[in-house]
Amino acid sequence: MTLPVVVPFHDDEVALDLPSRLAHANGYSSVRRFVEAAGIRTTDLAAGEEIAIERLAKWSGVEPERLSKFAQRTLGRSLRWKLGEAMFDKESRVGHRYRYCPSCVAHDIETGVGRPGALTYTRAAWMTRSIRTCVIHSEPIVEAPYSKTFGRDFSRYVSENATEICGHANCATTTSTPSNLDVYLNDRIFGIARQPYLDQFEAYVVVNLCVYLGQFVKKYRSALGEFSEAPWNLGDAEVGFFFAIQGETAIRHLMSIVLRSSWLTGARKMPFGPLALWLRRNRDNSDCAAFVELFQNISERNLPLGPGELSVFRTRRRYLHTLLSASTEFGMSDERVLQLAETAGLVAHPLPRLNKVLIDADKLNAVLKAATATLTSKQARERLGVTEVVMSRILKAGMIDLVEQKNDGRKFARIRNEDLIKFQTKLFSKVGMLSLDDGGSYTTIADASRRCFCTSDELIALVRDGSLRHVGALPNHAFRLSDLLVDWTEVMEIFVEKRLAAKAAGNEVAGAQMDVHSTIWKNDIAHGVPSYLLNNRQAARLLRVAPPTIRYLIDNGYVSTTADRNIKTKRKQAYISVESVERFAENHISIADLAAQLETHPVIIEKMLSKNGIKPIYEQEGRVARFYQRSELEPLNMFSLRVR
Repeated sequence: MTLPVVVPFHDDEVALDLPSRLAHANGYSSVRRFVEAAGIRTTDLAAGEEIAIERLAKWSGVEPERLSKFAQRTLGRSLRWKLGEAMFDKESRVGHRYRYCPSCVAHDIETGVGRPGALTYTRAAWMTRSIRTCVIHSEPIVEAPYSKTFGRDFSRYVSENATEICGHANCATTTSTPSNLDVYLNDRIFGIARQPYLDQFEAYVVVNLCVYLGQFVKKYRSALGEFSEAPWNLGDAEVGFFFAIQGETAIRHLMSIVLRSSWLTGARKMPFGPLALWLRRNRDNSDCAAFVELFQNISERNLPLGPGELSVFRTRRRYLHTLLSASTEFGMSDERVLQLAETAGLVAHPLPRLNKVLIDADKLNAVLKAATATLTSKQARERLGVTEVVMSRILKAGMIDLVEQKNDGRKFARIRNEDLIKFQTKLFSKVGMLSLDDGGSYTTIADASRRCFCTSDELIALVRDGSLRHVGALPNHAFRLSDLLVDWTEVMEIFVEKRLAAKAAGNEVAGAQMDVHSTIWKNDIAHGVPSYLLNNRQAARLLRVAPPTIRYLIDNGYVSTTADRNIKTKRKQAYISVESVERFAENHISIADLAAQLETHPVIIEKMLSKNGIKPIYEQEGRVARFYQRSELEPLNMFSLRVR
């Protein structure tokens, strides 16, 4: 049965307060009396229960479909609920409070048609706390508690407070434009889609995203100078909405600026703050899955984090390397990693502080993996069984291709493993069966070079080119040049012919030189010193110490000497064995080198080692450098010892 006096029902009206209007229009003492008479429970009406809606439709004369349009239906145990076409979370419920725009109420009172106490109606936008301002008047929505006596009776509340409400409306402060986020949410309630990116997500997810994104970007506003048009003077949600409506690409760009800036300025690795906490709370929420993945991916791509390190969540894969992370992962020095990255064009100049350099991990990994597939010249000479001097000559002669040259910051050149194997295979492909008759004249390359006054690399070149008829090798040679055997008499014949040819060509100087030595070293390691020996100055340079230290090491038996003929003066003199110097360097390290590797002062190193009961192999003696045994340092796990 329709009531004698009905009230107009508006398209944006919520059915919850329609009983209040009907009660006052038809003379009921209160809304409670009306709903009791109609057999309607207010909670059922708010939730859009079918029976309650149908009964109100009969009493009001309004179609059930219109009455249920803005029902507030709770969705499962999550306590999320729908208002029209939008879903909100429990935090956005209004609770036992009225929410209204004073200007809207004043407008209803002034322009409404019907009984005075039933003119004002409740708008759908007022039923969620996510909307904070009126989308018509751009002024804050006011909240007021229910009456303890009458409960929810909006018409009575307006009648009793009309003067105050209208006065508030006249004094209300408005902005030039309504809140963009509030307008958007109002559209979502009515099912109006205007923002393609955000419309993919539930309304409550958008609200939370805007709030936390706004907090984040306002905190790091100084890094976002290019976004001067953002509404920085407004609240967090409005600022966040400004950036969110621009889509995923814009969010990624925004976040990358902030994260890179925070990294360069020395901030923590994970500056997300409340944004990260919100994402973690909603990790298992399917409605938020896209944003959980988005921000996790953004953090991984813009911060130098390895697997297992914390960003928003635990990092799944590394996208960026620092010099430290790359050097740790690949066992290289920072300087070498930087040099390889610069060579590959992976770093831009000018560089920031070295500990802030960020490099694409995939590209750098490819470069470093290729580098680790190579050998240092030291590793190569150990495989070949030759001295550093011989190895240097082999490389200078171009017998083995170099991947990287030596430079001021790197002691060793680098060689591809496959090129070294190719070189060894080619040399030993010339090895034949040793003849018993010729066995007495077979000797090692080192010995043959001394007998024939030539250099080892010249002999190796003869073997490589197939110029020697008699080439053999010791059993189990493992392709080591030190196990390669040649007929020294054949070698002597070849070099005698070369010397005679040089003299016949009129090159008396060259002939004379070849009589003494086939080639005098062109670098400063030579000047008459045989290839397997060193003078004091050369030994000092090899160990990176002053010459007095070498004399002290000789006097105390740490390195050995031998008498040999100086090729230039043709007089015997004392030389230092290369082998003994290298053996000493493998087992000892100077305090200066140790301090350089640990990037500190030798005095600090001395105190630290002394505290651990480790002393140098001898006490300070004037300008003599102090050395420590590497075996005593290894248990401290202070650094990765590099054998020089």
